[in-house]
Amino acid sequence: MELVAVMGLLTMVLGFVYAGVASLRNAVEGTDRRLQNLDEGRILMATVSKDLRTAIRPAPGVSPFVVADANHMELYGNLNPTPAPRLIELSISANDELVEETTAAMPAAVAPYDYTDYDADDTEVRLVGRYVNNDAADPLFIYYDSDGNELGPTPLTAGQRLAVNSIGISFTVKKESGFAPNPTVIRNRVRLPNVNYQEVQ
Repeated sequence: MELVAVMGLLTMVLGFVYAGVASLRNAVEGTDRRLQNLDEGRILMATVSKDLRTAIRPAPGVSPFVVADANHMELYGNLNPTPAPRLIELSISANDELVEETTAAMPAAVAPYDYTDYDADDTEVRLVGRYVNNDAADPLFIYYDSDGNELGPTPLTAGQRLAVNSIGISFTVKKESGFAPNPTVIRNRVRLPNVNYQEVQ
């Protein structure tokens, strides 16, 4: 009887120890996942913010945005603008990856420029980051005019695209795993400094 009692007590103690170890393991894994999400989100935010700050009008009175949607954008950016701004496309793939595609203008192009992909070497595609969980209910981009009023609904019309002065960016980042921490949300608001500063002639 004493042996049975001792075994019972040991079983209870081992059960508490196992529960404590499992709880600690889950806490460590959750912290690790949150840090991975945060690192990925910082990379995403830094790259997209940099792209948006290059937005420029291809000609006076022309919007820098070709497409301005909740989770998809095409804009003219002042990236190596020879002989013209590049066409930059930002979109979320089916694999929850943010993809950046940049296309150079046709040679000897003049405003409003032709970005037909005449040569594969003139279009560059790169993976900006992964684990992007934004959807229609959680937009990646929110557009504002010079008075701070939100423009919409998306996709913006031609007139609304002309009025864009700043863009709110909200990344919802979550790496899928057996452990399911809450997604990491990173927000920023980017003013477009080049839109009214210097128009490409």
